[in-house]
Amino acid sequence: MKPLSYLLLACLLAPSAWAAEETIAVTATATGKTADEAEINALQNAVRKALGEFVDAETITNNEEVIKNKVLTYSDGFVKSHTVLSGPEMNSALGKFVITIRAEVVRNKLEESLRTAKILVTEVDGNALWLKALEGTKGIPEKQELLKKFLWEEMRPERLLISRLVSKGEDGEVLRGPNAKPTQKLLDDGTVELTFHVETFYHLEAYYRDIVPPLVQILDKIADHKIAQAAPVQFPVENITEEKTLITGHAYWGSRGVELRRGQDEVFLTHSSTVFRKSLANFNLPDHSLIVACSVGRNNRGTSHLFSFYALNGNAFGPIFNLSPARALPPINLVLHDKAGSVILHDRWNVEEVGDVRGEEFEEAYDMMSFTVRRGFLLDQGNGEGEKCLILPNLVGINDVLVLERKIILAKEDLKRLTSVKVFYEHLGFPKLPKK
Repeated sequence: MKPLSYLLLACLLAPSAWAAEETIAVTATATGKTADEAEINALQNAVRKALGEFVDAETITNNEEVIKNKVLTYSDGFVKSHTVLSGPEMNSALGKFVITIRAEVVRNKLEESLRTAKILVTEVDGNALWLKALEGTKGIPEKQELLKKFLWEEMRPERLLISRLVSKGEDGEVLRGPNAKPTQKLLDDGTVELTFHVETFYHLEAYYRDIVPPLVQILDKIADHKIAQAAPVQFPVENITEEKTLITGHAYWGSRGVELRRGQDEVFLTHSSTVFRKSLANFNLPDHSLIVACSVGRNNRGTSHLFSFYALNGNAFGPIFNLSPARALPPINLVLHDKAGSVILHDRWNVEEVGDVRGEEFEEAYDMMSFTVRRGFLLDQGNGEGEKCLILPNLVGINDVLVLERKIILAKEDLKRLTSVKVFYEHLGFPKLPKK
């Protein structure tokens, strides 16, 4: 039986109230200790997915507590109707009930609730422009331009990376964003050392919702061969050390990276062992072919993915992947402001290098010889022509969230002026293409 709050909301919302409302149809899966709990969680997931249609990823992330308490708690009140597609049934491996539903979420009511909670509602671009661009794409130059525009503009890491301050309160509660505070240490010379912790991760919902659909359409259009479509890949976690992030204590699975490898007649993914293998014998690929493996779906823990594999013309498309800004984790900017909005200190720093994927061509293209490159979306590049490319929204290994530490020194007078802190990844700019 559903909780009383959900039943009351359902009763209060008369059918006539929905007549003129615009709805968003979404499919959502969830688990629960009971069948009813699984269904309630699925309704929440449906509303969460519907939010992505008209609220950008950064806004959702920065207001996650408000959304959780003022939207998701009453998710049943925003759903006009829903149909159970499968379940609820007990999954013995999870020890929980699993259900999948298709829900009609009332957009207007959801928007009104967000505005009442003072959350900015903005229109999020769909895929219409990319579909239109695909229609007129025929020759190699047009295909190169289409891929370049998408990788270099839409997949810019600072558009998909979330960075925010995080700390622990006196009661041990994790504080994020404006509520997070640096720790302070008075030094012998009278200055103060501030230690900031920055939580950073790719916004996975935005990646799979906004990036994957048009990216797959583009790859379908420009590839010579589709080697595999949405192939299931399981990453084993039994022999991988479970580590904890600073402050938040979130678990992640070691730092062993996922690798894409290519043999003479096969392509395979490895982690702690080979997790996927596909024969290339039937495709008759030329030596300059570029193998692209793209994650198109995953479970919550990141241990189970769906990958699509493609073979592209490496001479034509390799350099575009090789110089993409998405290969790097950009510098982080930490800006301290006073009450008037004036900058007290602007600290710009590169994250400690993990897995060097840069090359001379990348450094020269960005004119940043000392730039630290970290594993980002595009990993495991081969030669300069792009022998293979793995597209996977993870920072290190198969984990989601890192917490990075940064120390700065301030004079006491400046510390007294400090009222706000802004942290963000910067835009790298676009590469300088080599002259032909």
